[in-house]
Amino acid sequence: MSIRSLDSRIESVTKSKARASASKRGAERARLHAEAMAQFERQFEERWGVPQYEPAVQLSR
Repeated sequence: MSIRSLDSRIESVTKSKARASASKRGAERARLHAEAMAQFERQFEERWGVPQYEPAVQLSR
């Protein structure tokens, strides 16, 4: 295996690992955000006795 092909293989694996790591961080950030929003909505409803928002349009099925 030549140095050049080995070098490009290392670069490829490094980029792949970096993408996977960023994807995991993004998923974790989204999960934490969803949990925080759910907690905020519960606290809002407990304090004010109303949901944070009302649907603007009632959909009929």
